[in-house]
Amino acid sequence: MKLRSFKSILDECLAAVRQGESVDDCLERYPKHAERLRPMLSLATKLQVVPRVQPRPWAQATAWDRVRQRAREMQRGESRRGFSLGGGAWLRPVAMAAAVTLAIFGAGGATALASQSALPDSPLYRVKLFTEDVRLWLVFDDTHEAEILMDQSNERMEEIFATVRNGDSIPSNVLSALENRNARAANIITNLEAAGEADASLVGRLFSLSVRQETALLSLWNEVSDSARDEYTEVVVLAHNTRLRNATDFVALLPEDLLGGIIEVSQGEVEITSDGGWRIGGLEVQIDERTIGRRELREGGTATGVFAWSIGGDLRALTLESIVPPAPTIIKGAVQQITEEGIRIAGQWIPFTADTMIKSNLSEGDRVEVELADSADGAVAETVEAVLSSADKDQTTTLTFLGTIESDVTAGGNWDVSGLSFIVPESVSINASAGNAEQGARALVEASYEEDGLTANSITIIAEEANANEIYLFGAFGGSDEGSWKVGGLSLVPPMNSEEPEIGSILSVDARKTGNTLRVEEWVVVRTPDDENIVFVQGTVQALGNETWDMEFAAVTVDESTEVAGTAVAGSRVLIWSSQDGSGMLKASYIRVLDKQPDLQTVLSD
Repeated sequence: MKLRSFKSILDECLAAVRQGESVDDCLERYPKHAERLRPMLSLATKLQVVPRVQPRPWAQATAWDRVRQRAREMQRGESRRGFSLGGGAWLRPVAMAAAVTLAIFGAGGATALASQSALPDSPLYRVKLFTEDVRLWLVFDDTHEAEILMDQSNERMEEIFATVRNGDSIPSNVLSALENRNARAANIITNLEAAGEADASLVGRLFSLSVRQETALLSLWNEVSDSARDEYTEVVVLAHNTRLRNATDFVALLPEDLLGGIIEVSQGEVEITSDGGWRIGGLEVQIDERTIGRRELREGGTATGVFAWSIGGDLRALTLESIVPPAPTIIKGAVQQITEEGIRIAGQWIPFTADTMIKSNLSEGDRVEVELADSADGAVAETVEAVLSSADKDQTTTLTFLGTIESDVTAGGNWDVSGLSFIVPESVSINASAGNAEQGARALVEASYEEDGLTANSITIIAEEANANEIYLFGAFGGSDEGSWKVGGLSLVPPMNSEEPEIGSILSVDARKTGNTLRVEEWVVVRTPDDENIVFVQGTVQALGNETWDMEFAAVTVDESTEVAGTAVAGSRVLIWSSQDGSGMLKASYIRVLDKQPDLQTVLSD
């Protein structure tokens, strides 16, 4: 089944109410959304019984002129307590409500109602935002107005998530609307605090809202349209500064501090440089009063951070966590079941939470990538994203490559890894839990071929020492040409008299670099082109039993038929290809051990 968004559920219920179904019947169908649906459906039922007003043309035009004038006044920040009605008279609240209701529901009630499900790419989206402002004009309690503005802010985030799930870039209009709601709510609450009238729960809600939105938006850097970069930085900066607002040494973050791009480093070693600066995961970063979490930073520890490149090329830490979980677990496979509560892959149920980010519209049978997060109830889905199949995308242009960093990577740009040059965007994710990203370190690079060459999508530093000429990779077999194999877009020299795999098969390859030539030493087919039941897992071994390995999300059967490359211990990161056996468990067919040493964070947590 398709994952239902709140918008589609609301549309269905509105249609049912128009056809005579009761509000209670709709709420029984969707108890999880009952609290949000009830006021909207109740309003819809009341609107149905309100006689349609047909104003005289001159009255209709006059009303709309006054509404537009009030909108312009609001944009200029002018008082909203009343507005002029000819001859200097002031509308009383009841009269203002009547005028606005006449303009909105008398002249275009159907359009206003239809616009409530509009997304940012719809022509009705401006109507939707306008009707939200109209509602606020009729509110005369500051606390209530701030609460409504934060409700509308949450609605903007749902629209952003829906846009991403539809495969579209985030446009500027929804970001501008989000910033508008957040700024207005923050200003009201600041004024209430100054007057000693702010409720603690209201202040706490604003802070929680800022934390959730900044975290989500920073992870969506690559989903923002180029034309919306200015609006994106403005809304992120506002959320970040709202989190800093109670700091005694508050210094505001500026939009130009983010315009160069976003980068995430997980579990990087914390060092102090010779000039008193900071280095995390091998990257030199600026850490000051604008960095959230800086006070817990300790030399010699590990930290996860979200950093931003400024327009001038400086790298600044936005947020830091000095106590971090083990390296994330990633699962790739076909969807067996998906509901509002979670997703099932190869028999394994992975719950959703309120913070789960679903980046695609999904149906059963789709291949997906799920990144897990830990919770009090166990592993849950943190992000869910569709993975294009070979029918939709040429898999021979994607590559996972393990080699030795041969260049200075502290300044960003291109990284040379065992003879290959990778373009490393500013927004790439770097996992540095096993060591610093520096020359001589082993790195697992997930990349794809773009117009300019190999572009890294993510980089994981591996805890092993190996000859720079020793290489591991996996990718799709793209055929042979004059004695060379194409695997993941690379040309490899196969072993003598080696039988060719089926085109489209995913191969695990151990190779050696000789000059500019990559020679295959060992290779294994880990998935055939027509085998959709194979599940790929990248994660950390929690414990090793006689016939099972405990991973973060489930136990995996490992027996004499499983081919294991390397020796694993508790804390080792591994790549596993497996399928569901007759008992519903995952049975591993091939395992590649990445770390020769256990992950420090896992060992410490045992």
